[in-house]
Amino acid sequence: LAQKWPRVVRKLVEDKANGSAVISELKSTVSGFVPITPTESKEARASSVTPYFEAGNVFIPEDTEAPWVPHYVSELLEFPAGSHDDQVDSTTQALNYFRNGSGVILTREQMQQARFRF
Repeated sequence: LAQKWPRVVRKLVEDKANGSAVISELKSTVSGFVPITPTESKEARASSVTPYFEAGNVFIPEDTEAPWVPHYVSELLEFPAGSHDDQVDSTTQALNYFRNGSGVILTREQMQQARFRF
């Protein structure tokens, strides 16, 4: 994935279970790993970023531009009762990372120019 998207400079990885092993195994060949240690449950993390969605501050590409969008949105809407939650978990980790002042946040105008919906 790092080769597919070379402009991604940070890779957030939960520093527990398999995440620790991933960081350890790949850190010498892939740069930009940022260990994340969650302190709350998945449900609590999702609840804490819900206001961003409600306020229209989470931008999701049009499904005509990104064919993965319907599955992604379905997983978000089915959480926590859905059979999968990996994308929900990574979304909440990223939004919390941004909320804490890390990473790059684009303005609404920049996202509109990039043809994303909100």
